[in-house]
Amino acid sequence: MGAVVIDIRDEKRNYCFAAFDIGTTTLAGYLLDAKDGRVSAVESRMNPQIQYGADVIMWSDYALAYGTKVLSECIQRELNDMVGCLVKQADKERTDILQVCVVGNTCMHHLFLGISPAWQPAGCWAVRFRTFGSDGSAAAAGPDG
Repeated sequence: MGAVVIDIRDEKRNYCFAAFDIGTTTLAGYLLDAKDGRVSAVESRMNPQIQYGADVIMWSDYALAYGTKVLSECIQRELNDMVGCLVKQADKERTDILQVCVVGNTCMHHLFLGISPAWQPAGCWAVRFRTFGSDGSAAAAGPDG
């Protein structure tokens, strides 16, 4: 097939990267200089998915009952708004952003992308912990011991 040009960029332009952490309570966004990694802007706010339940387990249940569209669009709208705030703080344009990275726990990633959490076994939400006695002996609790 041969080489295909997919994009042409002005090398003199000061590009940036955007990074987001989707937490169950808080969203954090950063705009970073693409040349040196310097943080140019920071934005945080509460996760708006809270209107659909108190925690990620309830959001997962909501998605199973009603689909992922509402939860996915809710978080995508919020991150899009945060991009606007970040570029304004840094005196940049949205078109200055070369890459975006979004992180979060597995369920938060799936809800962000609109993927059903049906793949999650019910046991993944079960409490599991291990205790250690003063003699160093271990005892496990939760499903499967």
